[in-house]
Amino acid sequence: MSVLSAIVLGAVVASGVAGCASRDDASAADGAVQDQPFRELGYGLRWILPDALGSGEAPKSMRSLEGGGLAVVDQQNTLSLIDPATGGTRWRASLGNPLLRFAGIDANDSILVAVMQTDLQAFSLNSGELLQRHQLGVQASTPPILGPNQIVVGSSSGRIIAVDLVFGFRNWAYDLEGAINADLVRVRSAIGAVSRSGDVAILSEDDGASAGRRLEMFAGAATDPVSDGERVYVASLDQSIYALSGFPDEGRVWRVRTQFPIRSQPAVDEGRLYIDLPERGFTALDAGTGEELWRIEALSGEAIARMQGLLAVWDGSSIHLVRPAEGTIARSVALPGVSSIVTNAFADPDLYVLFEDGTIERHAPNF
Repeated sequence: MSVLSAIVLGAVVASGVAGCASRDDASAADGAVQDQPFRELGYGLRWILPDALGSGEAPKSMRSLEGGGLAVVDQQNTLSLIDPATGGTRWRASLGNPLLRFAGIDANDSILVAVMQTDLQAFSLNSGELLQRHQLGVQASTPPILGPNQIVVGSSSGRIIAVDLVFGFRNWAYDLEGAINADLVRVRSAIGAVSRSGDVAILSEDDGASAGRRLEMFAGAATDPVSDGERVYVASLDQSIYALSGFPDEGRVWRVRTQFPIRSQPAVDEGRLYIDLPERGFTALDAGTGEELWRIEALSGEAIARMQGLLAVWDGSSIHLVRPAEGTIARSVALPGVSSIVTNAFADPDLYVLFEDGTIERHAPNF
């Protein structure tokens, strides 16, 4: 995925600013979580939505948007846009039948695009007005990537398509072998895609042109590729990590072999690729060469942010702050009751925190 993390979960945020509780209200609520652990990270509570969906269920999708706001989709396929400043709901819209598969969301500073199975809908980010609706002609299986005038999406058939936002016609298409379940990723002016069978391509975002398939791995990927803007990194089930150049004529940059298939999500930041490897533990590789820089065998988890220069590794119950230059743990902070965390950037981000009881909180840096 990109630095704007999107974590698929399951149901929708309550409407209106009235749904947002104060810190005092939250303290009195059953199951309310104290914010002391976040203070230890240098963060402060900005707002809280107790049982945000009114059902105790987790959302189907939470995504922090580049244009501002938190987009939340519930089990009924209702989309709500939450104001990041207040926690109130700016607007909400039904995306269709609850039985339809939700593929994902992307947005810029004026438009939000949601993709449902074979259908794309474009909304005004400001008002929630439905601007365009088009049929895709494929079964979408990835979140869209939104460009100036089109969206690019992967499908269960292995076809990648670019669709004009205004008129709905197909600008280009490109076929890979096998379904595409991993998120597409933007690198330079191109789109990187990985299929379930291990087929990998980097395509021009403008016309879908490729200098040839960049790579055919021996298996697909269980997690999403990531990009630093110059290269695409893929953690493969064929027991390898690959780096591919975003330039059309360069292809594979390096490959690191591992002892076991990789099922952990990589992250890339400031020239280092971070990944949890079964035989090594949490590991840092040089993003340019693949050389191992350090490993922490006792640490397992995913790098989700950099906080005051320290790498934040989330293991599902605690955040471990790691010194990125030397690979040592500075401190660990337990976050009881937290189900998942969505960030709006990698460096010193806001944290949108989902709790097991359905509460959503926003914590922002105090530093």
